[in-house]
Amino acid sequence: MKFNLKSLFFILFFSILATSCQTPTGIVISDSLVSIKQTRIALSSVLGPHRTISENGREYTSQYHNSKLEYLEITPKVFDRYYTKVIILGPRRPYDIAVEVRLERRDPDNKEFLDVGLVENLSIKQAKLIREALVEGREKDLIVDEGRPF
Repeated sequence: MKFNLKSLFFILFFSILATSCQTPTGIVISDSLVSIKQTRIALSSVLGPHRTISENGREYTSQYHNSKLEYLEITPKVFDRYYTKVIILGPRRPYDIAVEVRLERRDPDNKEFLDVGLVENLSIKQAKLIREALVEGREKDLIVDEGRPF
């Protein structure tokens, strides 16, 4: 099978285009005017300390939790664990914030956790908590000290 240069270029271009576009899954909080710094503070207040965070600080993964969104200590008796992944999308304000809660279930054969998939109802619940924290943080920034306004 022979490829000419034009068809090879087209295949390469299409594969780069297809892999570069990331469509967020889960719930998206649209048009957040809160700064990246305040968003991180809101995420920490809702999700607690992070398990992982990306180099640019826009992808945040929570510690493992249960279906009630409470911290979960992983023991040999735990078969299901959840984690929340938050991605801040967009180069500047207003940002979109993608929230997804994923379920991992322990495989009985090799005792490792395998990704089961997105849990939509918990994603909605977590997104509501994050939205409330973002609004609360923004309201605190708008309070002006009456004694010294400048």
